[in-house]
Amino acid sequence: MHLAAFNTARSLADRDDPIMAEFFANVDRMNSLAERMPGFVWRNKDEGNFSQGLAADPLILSTLSVWEDAQSLHRYVFNTIHRQFWARRHEWFELFDGPYLVFWNIEPGTKPEMSEGFEKLDLLAKRGPSDEAFNWEYLKEELPKTA
Repeated sequence: MHLAAFNTARSLADRDDPIMAEFFANVDRMNSLAERMPGFVWRNKDEGNFSQGLAADPLILSTLSVWEDAQSLHRYVFNTIHRQFWARRHEWFELFDGPYLVFWNIEPGTKPEMSEGFEKLDLLAKRGPSDEAFNWEYLKEELPKTA
């Protein structure tokens, strides 16, 4: 099985606002890095690197990617320059009241839809982590410890 990863966030301002400049200046860099990582399979792409079509709020940004396994994604998120941006996400995005990140297993060769990401996020919020929709905590026994 492969791992689908979906996250969503509401930015503190429009793309053109100076508060968002550093974040958006590094989006292509982070995506390029992800695509070169061992274990990366696929990511949903549009002109702006984020899908906004399913969210009524234009400040909602969502990403969807597929990885060979959780360890590969974990390595990218926490053992590359991406970690610095992850740690600073509060500078660019509102805190969510509930989960903003969800994972689920998919058959190799499958390309999930953004709508499925929102559905899995809703499932995680309503039922908590399960085999159908889970988070980093659910995977903690499989993953290396992060500092």
